[in-house]
Amino acid sequence: MSTGQLDALIDNLSNAYGENAEMARVRADNLGGGLKSLRSVWEGVGISVTDTNDGPLRELIQSITVITLGIGDWIKKNPKLAGTLAAFCRHSVKRCCGSGASS
Repeated sequence: MSTGQLDALIDNLSNAYGENAEMARVRADNLGGGLKSLRSVWEGVGISVTDTNDGPLRELIQSITVITLGIGDWIKKNPKLAGTLAAFCRHSVKRCCGSGASS
């Protein structure tokens, strides 16, 4: 492979990387992407917790799991109300904290 061909290959790979990065950014810029990000961070926390403790903290995690399952069931049964409450909370947090995040 000549130097010119290698340069062309590197340019093509750089362009493809830029396009892939932009596609990933667009896909992550929605509720699903936000939840995937949260899930990933939460998994990291879970790994850290698992490595450090197994007593009262485990019981707390189990309680949070039960509560979260209940919230998920309630959201499935009341999607419109859940959306309204989420919008209200977002607006309240933005107003309280002065966040510049878009709605």
